[in-house]
Amino acid sequence: MFEILRYTLKKLIILFLCVVSFIITKAKDGSNLNDSTNKKMVGILIFENAEVLDFAGPFEVFSVPSQIHNEALFDVRMIAKTKEPISAVNGLSVNPDHSFEDAPELDILIISGGMGASVVVRDEESLNWVRSTMDKSELTMSI
Repeated sequence: MFEILRYTLKKLIILFLCVVSFIITKAKDGSNLNDSTNKKMVGILIFENAEVLDFAGPFEVFSVPSQIHNEALFDVRMIAKTKEPISAVNGLSVNPDHSFEDAPELDILIISGGMGASVVVRDEESLNWVRSTMDKSELTMSI
């Protein structure tokens, strides 16, 4: 139990440090952190049986710094194959903001983990969307 908790916290700390590094880099290059013209679009891929912490943690890590800086840093969206609610691990129902069809162009793609990932890696439509999105995004991460 404690190993899982330690592993999960380590993942969130690394993600948090990546976001802090991004903010520091923007500040050093003279970018105005409150200038929304440089706002990054972050998409978090969710699916049936996604691990809650694997999408909720990154959602918080990217949302909180943006809130501190007048919503100017990141626009965070949950994306799934369809807009139908998904059932994450342990039954949490989540409503995606976008489907593959209407998802915005992303600067950052985060792919959730969890038991449902084994289904996603065999789903050709999901794989094609991930490939296409990765080709256009600056950064792709998987939890």
